[in-house]
Amino acid sequence: RAAGRLREAAEPLLGRLVAMLQHRETEVREAAVAAFGHLQQHGAPATPEICALLDNEEDRPRRAGTQALTAQGRHIGPNLALILDRFDSEDYRVRLAAVEVVGSLAEGL
Repeated sequence: RAAGRLREAAEPLLGRLVAMLQHRETEVREAAVAAFGHLQQHGAPATPEICALLDNEEDRPRRAGTQALTAQGRHIGPNLALILDRFDSEDYRVRLAAVEVVGSLAEGL
Protein backbone atom coordinates (compact mmCIF):
# COMPACT_ATOMS: atom_id res chain seq x y z
CA ARG A 1 0.00 0.00 0.00
CA ALA A 2 2.80 2.43 0.89
CA ALA A 3 4.55 1.55 -2.38
CA GLY A 4 1.40 2.48 -4.32
CA ARG A 5 1.23 5.86 -2.60
CA LEU A 6 4.91 6.46 -3.37
CA ARG A 7 4.31 5.62 -7.04
CA GLU A 8 1.49 8.16 -7.22
CA ALA A 9 3.56 10.80 -5.44
CA ALA A 10 6.60 10.13 -7.65
CA GLU A 11 4.83 10.45 -11.02
CA PRO A 12 5.02 14.28 -11.17
CA LEU A 13 8.64 14.16 -9.95
CA LEU A 14 9.87 11.91 -12.73
CA GLY A 15 9.55 14.54 -15.44
CA ARG A 16 11.45 16.97 -13.28
CA LEU A 17 14.18 14.41 -12.63
CA VAL A 18 14.55 13.76 -16.36
CA ALA A 19 15.06 17.50 -16.88
CA MET A 20 17.57 17.62 -14.02
CA LEU A 21 19.55 14.76 -15.57
CA GLN A 22 20.13 17.03 -18.58
CA HIS A 23 21.23 20.05 -16.54
CA ARG A 24 24.59 21.71 -17.24
CA GLU A 25 25.63 21.67 -13.57
CA THR A 26 27.23 18.44 -12.35
CA GLU A 27 25.76 18.82 -8.85
CA VAL A 28 22.22 19.00 -10.25
CA ARG A 29 22.74 15.89 -12.37
CA GLU A 30 24.25 13.99 -9.44
CA ALA A 31 21.34 14.96 -7.19
CA ALA A 32 18.86 13.74 -9.81
CA VAL A 33 20.70 10.41 -10.16
CA ALA A 34 20.62 9.93 -6.38
CA ALA A 35 16.94 10.86 -6.15
CA PHE A 36 16.01 8.60 -9.03
CA GLY A 37 17.89 5.66 -7.52
CA HIS A 38 16.19 6.22 -4.17
CA LEU A 39 12.73 6.34 -5.75
CA GLN A 40 13.41 3.18 -7.72
CA GLN A 41 14.54 1.28 -4.64
CA HIS A 42 11.22 2.17 -3.01
CA GLY A 43 9.05 1.02 -5.88
CA ALA A 44 8.58 4.16 -7.96
CA PRO A 45 7.83 3.48 -11.62
CA ALA A 46 10.61 3.13 -14.13
CA THR A 47 10.49 5.67 -16.93
CA PRO A 48 11.28 5.31 -20.65
CA GLU A 49 12.36 8.96 -20.68
CA ILE A 50 15.44 8.00 -18.67
CA CYS A 51 16.27 5.33 -21.26
CA ALA A 52 15.86 7.95 -23.97
CA LEU A 53 18.71 9.94 -22.40
CA LEU A 54 21.06 7.24 -23.70
CA ASP A 55 20.28 8.59 -27.17
CA ASN A 56 21.33 12.13 -26.28
CA GLU A 57 24.10 13.56 -28.43
CA GLU A 58 25.59 15.38 -25.45
CA ASP A 59 27.84 13.38 -23.18
CA ARG A 60 26.60 14.85 -19.88
CA PRO A 61 22.93 13.86 -20.18
CA ARG A 62 23.88 10.48 -21.65
CA ARG A 63 26.22 9.77 -18.75
CA ALA A 64 23.62 10.93 -16.21
CA GLY A 65 21.02 8.68 -17.84
CA THR A 66 23.43 5.76 -17.64
CA GLN A 67 24.06 6.46 -13.95
CA ALA A 68 20.35 6.79 -13.20
CA LEU A 69 19.53 3.51 -14.92
CA THR A 70 22.39 1.79 -13.10
CA ALA A 71 21.00 3.16 -9.82
CA GLN A 72 17.78 1.28 -10.52
CA GLY A 73 19.54 -1.99 -9.87
CA ARG A 74 17.13 -4.92 -9.82
CA HIS A 75 14.16 -2.59 -10.40
CA ILE A 76 15.13 -1.98 -14.01
CA GLY A 77 13.02 -4.86 -15.37
CA PRO A 78 10.38 -2.74 -17.13
CA ASN A 79 13.06 -0.77 -18.97
CA LEU A 80 15.42 -3.60 -19.88
CA ALA A 81 13.92 -4.08 -23.36
CA LEU A 82 14.30 -0.36 -24.05
CA ILE A 83 17.96 -0.53 -23.08
CA LEU A 84 18.60 -3.67 -25.13
CA ASP A 85 17.03 -1.94 -28.16
CA ARG A 86 19.91 0.52 -28.03
CA PHE A 87 22.43 -2.23 -28.78
CA ASP A 88 21.38 -1.77 -32.43
CA SER A 89 22.02 1.97 -32.47
CA GLU A 90 24.20 3.36 -35.22
CA ASP A 91 25.82 5.67 -32.66
CA TYR A 92 28.61 3.83 -30.87
CA ARG A 93 28.19 6.12 -27.85
CA VAL A 94 24.60 4.96 -27.39
CA ARG A 95 25.65 1.31 -27.73
CA LEU A 96 28.45 1.86 -25.22
CA ALA A 97 26.06 3.47 -22.72
CA ALA A 98 23.63 0.55 -23.05
CA VAL A 99 26.42 -1.99 -22.58
CA GLU A 100 27.62 -0.09 -19.52
CA VAL A 101 24.15 -0.18 -17.93
CA VAL A 102 23.67 -3.89 -18.57
CA GLY A 103 27.19 -4.64 -17.37
CA SER A 104 26.59 -2.73 -14.14
CA LEU A 105 23.33 -4.58 -13.59
CA ALA A 106 25.01 -7.95 -14.18
CA GLU A 107 27.66 -7.11 -11.56
CA GLY A 108 24.89 -6.43 -9.04
CA LEU A 109 23.23 -9.84 -9.51
